Amino acid sequence: MRQRAEPIQRRALKVTIVGVVSLVLGSVLSFVSVPVCLRAWGSDRYGAWLALIAGYTFVRTIDTGYMTYVGNEDQARMRRSLAASLRIGLGLGVIEAAVWAGLVCTGKLASVLGVGAADVQRYHLGAAFGVLVLASAATAPYLGVLHRLFIPAGMMYEASWFGVVNQSALVLGQVAAALLGASLLQAALLFVALQTANYIASTIYLRRKAPELSPWWNIRGIRTGIDDFAKSTLLTLSGIGQQLTTSGVVLFVSSVFGAAGVPLFTTVRTLANLWTMLSNVFTTPFLPEVVRFHGTKEHEKLFKAFRAHWFFSGLIVNISMIFVLPFFEQFYAIWTRRALQLDKGLFFCTMASVSLANFGSILNTYLAGINELGAQLVTTAVRAMIVFGLGFALVPWMGLRGLGVALLIAEGVCSVILGISFTNRVLKRFESRLPWRSIGLALLGTLPIQYLAVLSTVGQIQVASWIVAGATMTGILWISWRWLDPDVKSRALLILHT
Repeated sequence: MRQRAEPIQRRALKVTIVGVVSLVLGSVLSFVSVPVCLRAWGSDRYGAWLALIAGYTFVRTIDTGYMTYVGNEDQARMRRSLAASLRIGLGLGVIEAAVWAGLVCTGKLASVLGVGAADVQRYHLGAAFGVLVLASAATAPYLGVLHRLFIPAGMMYEASWFGVVNQSALVLGQVAAALLGASLLQAALLFVALQTANYIASTIYLRRKAPELSPWWNIRGIRTGIDDFAKSTLLTLSGIGQQLTTSGVVLFVSSVFGAAGVPLFTTVRTLANLWTMLSNVFTTPFLPEVVRFHGTKEHEKLFKAFRAHWFFSGLIVNISMIFVLPFFEQFYAIWTRRALQLDKGLFFCTMASVSLANFGSILNTYLAGINELGAQLVTTAVRAMIVFGLGFALVPWMGLRGLGVALLIAEGVCSVILGISFTNRVLKRFESRLPWRSIGLALLGTLPIQYLAVLSTVGQIQVASWIVAGATMTGILWISWRWLDPDVKSRALLILHT
């Protein structure tokens, strides 16, 4: 295996930089694509496209758990695992293709995508869905495995850049298809062509930079693949649960409000995702630290890392929400060129759910880092059940804001209650538990956002409410700073002075 002379800290920094570039570039492209697609395609066709992509992404979940699992072994077994995954992946691709064929032949595609039968014919959704699924079924067994080779080759930095290029190309391709007045079938063909081109480029790059990894595909032994597939079941189930709360929610909105209602939800989620990605930028660097402190049983240092994350991510995420949210209605109108009307209840509830998710992100990172797959699976399943259960109950009464309330309650249960419970269950094995004062302060920092969410759901938000929320947030952060560990404060001040 090829070794890199570059220090691991430098490689980690480079990957983090790519993550920031991906955040900024992805945000810019998302903001550009929405008004362009709304103007060129209209809300109906654009909504149908979003539902189509959501359905395709959901079907792809069948193989993502397995493709994520393979390759995490020593080099000898890894080569057998990767070779066997070609056959297993091809079998999973056949299942995905069978799902598409079954939906088209039974006429259930319209119901799954949440569009009318006439829209399926008008926008050629059956053919477009088939292009996406069949292309994935044909390429994923090889290209999905190929991406795994970047990790043992020590090229996470390069893999991250290929990911950025792929996502950027797909968004730009969508914009180009809309501007050219392309049909959704043509847009799907362009989507597949761009994705395949990126895969081919990564294949050529990997063969040149790491020739010692080849050949691995001619190793026989299907048994290894079957064993890996069985072990990856929890990852697959967790992935399906996560897709239920992302792509599944889009399909739910489409089925209730029609294709034209999808952009109303996805644009709000796009705005909220800015803070989700910002939270991830702060959370990811803590992963090696919390895993190391868990392994060495240094629980005081582990709790110190938790407190540092809750303070600094809360400072950036929560307080930026407070001072930016008053201007979002005007921004939304300009952004969508007044083609869509902002649902304030949905928006504020979604933002409040992101605030709670930001609190739980460090706990989820910790549980994922120590391979508590059962906790992740239960959390994902409960989140999906709450979102859909309350969604079905509240949407007929409250409209889209009912879905926002469901998302908010789901994060309260999963990110807060379950996150704390599962973390304490792990710590109990070492006769330890999370410090309640730190938890209380971190949760207090989310209360001003929850306060605004409640006001937006039951009525209008007055100027005095913003002042109260901002003053409360400032006071909570000041108290949190006073109680923060002295060495953490010293490092923070040193960085600021630098």
